[in-house]
Amino acid sequence: MGDSYWEGLDDGFDQGFDQAMRGNAPVFITEMALYGINLTLSIITMTVLLRRGMEEGMAHKRLLLMLSLMFAIATVYISLNTVELNIYATDWKSLTVPLRYSEVRQYLLLIQAALGDSVTIWRCYMIYRRNLPVVILPVLTALASFVLGLYYAGIGTHASDIGSANGVYSEKAFAWSDNVFQWAAVTMVCTIYCTIAITYKIYSSARLSKSNSLFAVIFFVVETSFIYTLGIVIYLLSRVGAIPSAPIVDVQTILMGAVVQLPPIVLCLLTLQTKFYNQGRRPVHYSNSETARPLASLRCIFNTRRETRANAQMSTFQAASAVTQESTCVASMPVETRHTESCVASDPKHSDAVGQRDEESGVLEIA
Repeated sequence: MGDSYWEGLDDGFDQGFDQAMRGNAPVFITEMALYGINLTLSIITMTVLLRRGMEEGMAHKRLLLMLSLMFAIATVYISLNTVELNIYATDWKSLTVPLRYSEVRQYLLLIQAALGDSVTIWRCYMIYRRNLPVVILPVLTALASFVLGLYYAGIGTHASDIGSANGVYSEKAFAWSDNVFQWAAVTMVCTIYCTIAITYKIYSSARLSKSNSLFAVIFFVVETSFIYTLGIVIYLLSRVGAIPSAPIVDVQTILMGAVVQLPPIVLCLLTLQTKFYNQGRRPVHYSNSETARPLASLRCIFNTRRETRANAQMSTFQAASAVTQESTCVASMPVETRHTESCVASDPKHSDAVGQRDEESGVLEIA
């Protein structure tokens, strides 16, 4: 063979190597950007949960544990992609490396989606006051999607083991890629059901208590659920061919990485939005029969920061004076008057109002 043959062979290898690197670089950059958002939100949310957990007990500790687990899975996923990129740069002709790392990413995706579904189901379960029949359907769909995903991932792993031993890979090695749309479709059922159920419950409670605060929570729940559901839908469309992949960039791999990063991001967004809104809000209750309206709650969301800044300008002296005057009035109040006010608390209407406020506060603590 002449020198021209070897030169052409080297040029072909170099061209294939450059094409492979260009195909992996957009995937790596996109996933690193999403991971950066995930890292920032997770640190802030964990700090908030650690502070609130000291005051409010085990609920925030469980949420902190779940968020830590989700973030750990996202970290392992991005670490695998980094290692794969470095190995693939030196051994890009081998099919074993991408298949093995793809198998691990499939299992990480399944675990991450299962954790996200479990948080959504638990939130729905608690909002409906531990009503088990309400969450039977999402529990079954979550289990079905997890088992279905494990089945297809297991088929691909077994076929890859045989292919690596024989040097010939069958179509079963790509069972996950060919059937993942079924898993995505079942996963969407759980997310959409829980979102509708939670929204309906909060809306009913808001109309009962005539409070704008609960409509704000509806906005937060729908917003975060829409982000996660949209990620699943786009990933599903890419797998069924509705979104064609670019000649060089692997769109499906990018979307798969986005779905892995989305559950902790969505959980952080809902937690932070709810916590900060509850701290800075002013509850709005109607004294007449007029029901609360969603548009008023949205105005309250965007006015909360402005009102919080105005309230923060109150001086320490004014705050101390207000507390002193209040305590002086209570101390100088006759015994009969204080007894009369204590009797008012036993009034049935007052008790109903207290019960509605308790229900509202329970719904507001969904995160």
